[in-house]
Amino acid sequence: MIMSKPESPLPKPKFRSNDDWELAQILMQPSLIRIVDNLTRFLQDSAWQGEFEETQVPEPGFILVLNQDGQPSQQVLLWELCFRVCFTDYPPPEANPNPLVTVDRQFLESDGDIAWSRLDQKTDQVLTEFFAQLPTGTANE
Repeated sequence: MIMSKPESPLPKPKFRSNDDWELAQILMQPSLIRIVDNLTRFLQDSAWQGEFEETQVPEPGFILVLNQDGQPSQQVLLWELCFRVCFTDYPPPEANPNPLVTVDRQFLESDGDIAWSRLDQKTDQVLTEFFAQLPTGTANE
């Protein structure tokens, strides 16, 4: 999920159904909000320093640039993290640049409202996995 080049293409998920596309329209913004809010918390507990950069390439959005003494800079598109939250079994972009996706329907209540606690749990899971796969220590270790 870590990008080495911000100009690499953003995966273009293909939706299994029109319902999945419509649900993604509902869930992507709340997912992005939860990602940004939780990244702040994760960065406070991490040796990594993070900075958000706006980008127009490959798509309009934001990149999280992470730096740590002795480590090369790491980058991730925030949309990529959102895809991991919103879609079930979302593959890494290097595994499939155009995956067929299904929206995780657990994030919607029966009345159509967002299931915020479940969205928070999945966001926490995705960010825990993301930070766990970052390099640790310094380059000299």
